[in-house]
Amino acid sequence: MAAAAGKFRAASGRIWEACIGLEVHAQIRVRSKLFSGASAQVTDYDRPNTRVGLLDAAMPGTLPVLNKEAVHQSLRTALALGCQIHPVSRFERKHYFYCDLPQGYQITQQASPIATGGSLLVEPPLHENQRQRAPRKRNASSPHPGLEGDDPEEAAWAPFRVHIARLQIEQDSGKSTHDSAGGRHTLVDLNRAGVALMEIVFEPELFSPSQAAACLRSLQATLRALDSCDGLMEEGSLRCDLNVSVRPAPPSPAFPPGPWGPRVEVKNLNSLKALQTAAAFEIQRQIALHDPGDAPRAGRAGTEGGQDLSRFNGHFEFKSVERETRAFNAATGETTRMRGKEGAVDYRFFPEPDLPPLVLDMDWVEAVRRGLPELPQATRARLVEEHGLTPAQAEVLIGEGEAAVGFFEDVVRGGGGREGRGVANWVCNDLIGLVKAKASAGKGGKGCAVVASPSTSSPALTGQAGASPTASYAVHPEAMGELIDMVSGGEISIRTGKEVLALMVAGGSEEGEEGGRGGEKRQRPREIVAARGWGQVSDETVLIGVARNVVRDPGSARQRRQYKEGKEKQMMKFFVGQAMKETGGRAHPGRMETLLRAELRKAEEEEMGGK
Repeated sequence: MAAAAGKFRAASGRIWEACIGLEVHAQIRVRSKLFSGASAQVTDYDRPNTRVGLLDAAMPGTLPVLNKEAVHQSLRTALALGCQIHPVSRFERKHYFYCDLPQGYQITQQASPIATGGSLLVEPPLHENQRQRAPRKRNASSPHPGLEGDDPEEAAWAPFRVHIARLQIEQDSGKSTHDSAGGRHTLVDLNRAGVALMEIVFEPELFSPSQAAACLRSLQATLRALDSCDGLMEEGSLRCDLNVSVRPAPPSPAFPPGPWGPRVEVKNLNSLKALQTAAAFEIQRQIALHDPGDAPRAGRAGTEGGQDLSRFNGHFEFKSVERETRAFNAATGETTRMRGKEGAVDYRFFPEPDLPPLVLDMDWVEAVRRGLPELPQATRARLVEEHGLTPAQAEVLIGEGEAAVGFFEDVVRGGGGREGRGVANWVCNDLIGLVKAKASAGKGGKGCAVVASPSTSSPALTGQAGASPTASYAVHPEAMGELIDMVSGGEISIRTGKEVLALMVAGGSEEGEEGGRGGEKRQRPREIVAARGWGQVSDETVLIGVARNVVRDPGSARQRRQYKEGKEKQMMKFFVGQAMKETGGRAHPGRMETLLRAELRKAEEEEMGGK
């Protein structure tokens, strides 16, 4: 099912439609580069030019050798996306000169890619179809105030499939850093040169910024489930080019739509927010250039909705928008011109003479197909149906990758079975945030550590580039389950549980049941609680004494009076808070509330008896 076209209203009142296409470059998760033996585990923290092979630097006499695992990962991705696999594909040279491309050409698969066709299910964000849309107001601060609002989409949209034109294997270029002082020098880092990429080209079947972002989010989740790409856009592992064009919407279904206007490309978007912002700005910019405000007025004879039907013939003269390539400025939220596309660039494609055709054994292809893991849509349905998770909880786990789902299920299965939604609350609301914060403030390892499971090697989950299946744990599933059991069993309060979890995460890695780096044995939750005296107070005599002190405190006289006057709910929160304060958060809130109510009744009876 195709997506419904988004509608955008210009200042003139004319309604416009937008068309968006995406080209995604995904770094393939392999240990070495596509055609050389140099390490592909490249991070922004590596010293420049320390992960460069002779071939990557275009040294004379070096020849490319294809990385079989890169082909395997590309094949898994293509099969998961429902692509048609070509038994024979070929590599070509795409010639262009730039300082971070030492060979003077890129090895790619323009004419004969490994796969074509296929599709991807695109679903709106959870909030998209649940919210009530208020009438739109013109935003005076918009870069193009002639349009109504920064995000002029007018309606929610249903899930749909966007088709894939091609999936091809190619090599990445290096990184150029231009001297800010006068721009006379350019620094070149070839660490990324030759890294294996999949280029996934989508058909232009997206019609709004939110659909474009949802498409990339869905692809990101699929790649992470396959472990063929870590999907870390902030690290450059997943990059996106955006193509946008617009046209006037037909005034009624009786009129066929006209052709799309000139296509404008926006290069190298490195986040979902950047993609959505760039798409919204570019749609606004193009509409404002095409339609400066000369639309017919509403109410004229022969009009419908303010548009003159007699003048609409399905065509529009596109004079103002130039076919060009633009860059996105994240600081301003605007796109700026890079270069024009007045004529077609001649890349002088020709077959790569140093590589034979890539011939796939179709029995191997079928074996790879049978070994594909569960994909995000099926995982989401299973988490909701089997474990009782909310769609939002399932989305968070899936977004962190297969290992996060595996970790969650390991915790649920442990201890004789735990309640799924409660475990998900701890993992989604506490653990993920703690470990990401640690990774952000850490020592520069690639990715954001979340959790790890023995069945995966995703660096997005372990915080280590190229982590092996025995990679370190952020928190072991058994330790996480033990902590949850201690809270649910009343041994410690939720507040104390959060403090214990923070200490567990801050302490470093935890390998299996033993210990972290250097063989040091890690403390279990009960050991942490015992060492710090954080166990929940269960002595009834002590709790009764705390309740008496809190209620009888002269400073609480006003709260006692308000409680008596009927503000029981609000004042009970106050008294429980005071009791928790007195016990250092170690009193059981439910038991404490019962004792406080009894003490308040007793105090009230004493006051009545004294009158």
